[in-house]
Amino acid sequence: MRHVCIAWDASAGLERARPVDTARRAGGVSVMRFGLGLVGILVALAVVGVLAKKQLSAARVAVPAPLSAPSGGEGASHSVRDQGQQVQEQFRQQLDSALQQQQQRLDKEAQ
Repeated sequence: MRHVCIAWDASAGLERARPVDTARRAGGVSVMRFGLGLVGILVALAVVGVLAKKQLSAARVAVPAPLSAPSGGEGASHSVRDQGQQVQEQFRQQLDSALQQQQQRLDKEAQ
């Protein structure tokens, strides 16, 4: 809200009207604006905290238990390596089978 304040211009010896901001007139910084800004930041921080807590608790629930316990000192890395090799071998076998079936279909169509 703006008010008009009459100020004396000493250099010209005249009075002139100029607008004055009421918030600055009260103390330089609007206490209401500062308070609302602080409340807004606290609300945003609370929302982010609640969402982060929900996300972290959901991530803990989704972790499956290990299938088998490793045996030996290098068991964990060894079993992971073995599982990776098994998956690769299964993929190779399925790919070879699919390619052979496709080749057989092509051979039948060519005859």
